Amino acid sequence: MSYDLEVWTVETPEMPGMLPDPDRWDGSAGSYTRAGRGWQVVVTGPHQVSPEDVPDEVAEVLPGIGFMTEVSLEPMSAPRSAMQLAVKTARSIGRAAHGAVADPQESTVTTPSGVKRFAAAGRPDRFTVADMRWWFTDGRLLDSGGLDAFLGLLRHRLPEALPKRYGLFEPPQHRLEETGFDHFRSFLSEHLGDIVVWYPRRPVVNVSIHPEPDWGVGRLGFRCGYVAVGVESAALSQPGWQAGLAAFWRRASGLISPFYGEVRTLRGYIRSGASYAVDMETDESPTRGPFWRGVPRDPGQACVCSPRYLSLWPRFAEAAELDGDLGFVEVDDWLSEDTVAGVTGAVPDAIAQRHTPSWVRDPRHGGWVKSWNTAYPPAWPFGDPPHADTVRGVR
Repeated sequence: MSYDLEVWTVETPEMPGMLPDPDRWDGSAGSYTRAGRGWQVVVTGPHQVSPEDVPDEVAEVLPGIGFMTEVSLEPMSAPRSAMQLAVKTARSIGRAAHGAVADPQESTVTTPSGVKRFAAAGRPDRFTVADMRWWFTDGRLLDSGGLDAFLGLLRHRLPEALPKRYGLFEPPQHRLEETGFDHFRSFLSEHLGDIVVWYPRRPVVNVSIHPEPDWGVGRLGFRCGYVAVGVESAALSQPGWQAGLAAFWRRASGLISPFYGEVRTLRGYIRSGASYAVDMETDESPTRGPFWRGVPRDPGQACVCSPRYLSLWPRFAEAAELDGDLGFVEVDDWLSEDTVAGVTGAVPDAIAQRHTPSWVRDPRHGGWVKSWNTAYPPAWPFGDPPHADTVRGVR
């Protein structure tokens, strides 16, 4: 029998250069061996892996894993020096290719020195956010099982999104490290209709989960469920984060089943203690919370649509990568100025917001106010669109 280690890495391990004393290994691409008296260490791989192939316990340690390399010591009864070589080899690969070492025998996952999930470098007064949002009517988040599944996705694939502290008022009265995950899950389920104060950890900035069982037209217009997760854009330049967030975006979309979702760059956030603040220089989502009034005219770096909008946006449907009944279009680099519009062209006027919200002078009281869009586009895939004279606008 052998003692096996798995090295899960973000970057491609280059063999044999990443092995300790590379000249002392025999083999070729795909397998390298270093032998002693009655034992050998064998390195096999790297094997390319998909996000769904990465175990949760590994994904919790590092985002964006793309490769797995096996390090085996044969036999298990080999001397201690041979075991030390196997461990040194695994750590050498992990350090060089930004990875984590999993020991199935001990059920542990560790990172070599110098390898971090997120390196919090500085706290600039203003920062930029990769803002992920989804809008939905029906789906799994309307029941407790779906909420549990989404919280599990956060726990394993974006653990920084779980709150350090949470509660119904400032400062939040509960600490996750004291109450535990099960209490947080029960608390959130009980208070989904309330405003929950939720302090995530960097680089996650904010998390909001708002199912809406009674979605539809009400006193303030059309209202639906929505989910928002904001992450400091600076994280995207660190190893694995672009790929990790893109994979999270896809899996979250499949779980939420939105009729529309997007990732867009929002600039000008202001640091404020454990949270953040905004002012007139801060970008905002053109859609105000749960009040859906059409597809934004300036889509961001990634978009997802259900058949409700795929049928009304032919160029998007043509360009989209389909996963079940959802269509995805996204640019490769979420830090770039490129947007989905460069792939799909302009959002069709029939489904677009009547205007993009902006700051305007208040003619009655002076000062500045945000002119939120209150009108509805003519193509409305939820039945008859609300009429402006029957609902009060949300401003």
